[in-house]
This record gives sequence, structure tokens and C-alpha cells, in this order.
Amino acid sequence: MSRILWFLMLLLLAGTAVGASWAFNNGTLSFGKQEPKVKPAADSGPPPMVVALGQVDGETQVAKPLPLVQGRIVELPRKEPGVKKGAALLKLDDGMYKAMADVAKAALDAAQQRHEQAKDCAEQYRLKEKQQQAAINAAQAEKKSVKLERDTN
Repeated sequence: MSRILWFLMLLLLAGTAVGASWAFNNGTLSFGKQEPKVKPAADSGPPPMVVALGQVDGETQVAKPLPLVQGRIVELPRKEPGVKKGAALLKLDDGMYKAMADVAKAALDAAQQRHEQAKDCAEQYRLKEKQQQAAINAAQAEKKSVKLERDTN
């Protein structure tokens, strides 16, 4: 009985190995080898994104490429070998930086408006102080008239 059980397990193991081999080589499942589906050029979508971090130097370090900025490379204008001083090596997507500049401009405009309002506050305070003093004077005059009227009665 024990030999039959061992024989069945060995047969099951061999069958599994043969089935897996067939599935990987000939199968139509997602893990099997299939013909690659080629998309038309217009439907290919955005190009793949590459992230690169590094430092440019020779045998001895010459300079770090500063300022260190992040962004998506949208153009490599230089295609010939050699680099001249001041030549652009690449062009980054500046959408994020433009949006940050717009936010900063809006904050500056808001601060300038608050500054203009603060200039008017001094004049408003002086006028309000006059108004309050006039109300105090009117209340004191009313008090005197009531007291005088009470004393005469």
C-alpha cells in the first residue's frame, strides 16, 4: 500500500511539472508567452518616465550641477558632442514652478491690499475717536441737563 501511495505522489508531481511547463511555453494565460500586442503610434500614450539622480564629475570632482531642481525633462536641445559654456543641456517642464509663482503673486497682491487697508486704519481710528468723544460730550451734557432739571424741581 505504501508503494502505491508513493507511486501516485510521484506521478502527480511529474504531471504538475509537465502541465506548468506547457502553460509557460504554449499557454494563453497572462503568464504564458504570447504575441506582443502592438499599439498604433498615435495611441501609444505618454513616453515612459525616467527618473535620474546623480552627480557629474571626472577623476577629481569639478563642480556640482547647482541649483538642484526637480522636474520632468521635456527637451534635450544639444545633440552634438561637446558643451560650450552657458549652453542649455536640457529643458525642464516649468508648469509647477509657474503655478508656484502665480501663488506667490496672489499672496503679494493680498498683502499689498492689507497694507493699503492698514494705511486707512489710522484715519479711521482718528475719526472714530472724535465720534466717541462727541458721544461722551453729548452724554455728559445730557447728564448735566437732567441734574439741573432735577435740582430746579
